[in-house]
Amino acid sequence: MRWTIRAAGLADASALPQVEFSAGRRFLTIPELAWLADGDDMPVEAHQRYIAQGTEWVALDEKQELVGFLAAEIVNSDLHLWELAVRGDVQSRGIGRQLIHAAEIFARDVFEVIRADALAS
Repeated sequence: MRWTIRAAGLADASALPQVEFSAGRRFLTIPELAWLADGDDMPVEAHQRYIAQGTEWVALDEKQELVGFLAAEIVNSDLHLWELAVRGDVQSRGIGRQLIHAAEIFARDVFEVIRADALAS
């Protein structure tokens, strides 16, 4: 199956807590981490904030259904990853790795521009 990774849009925000909830169910299989499955999912408003900043990416399946996301934020001169979630039924297929790769490319591009601007000053 092929996955598409793209920048998240505001229309995606309301579906992302469901993806995170599904991803968290995996922790129920590990007794020491089962408590994580009951944690609060990131609220839609937080997703909207990261989407507006251009620091959230989504993974879609062939039907264009959301199956994963990575939410991040620029903090000083770092890209801080807040949440990475892949729907439970499609985990262990490299989707998380692809999302991290998208964030890595973004960070390299953004911080290269920031460094270039700093050197030019």
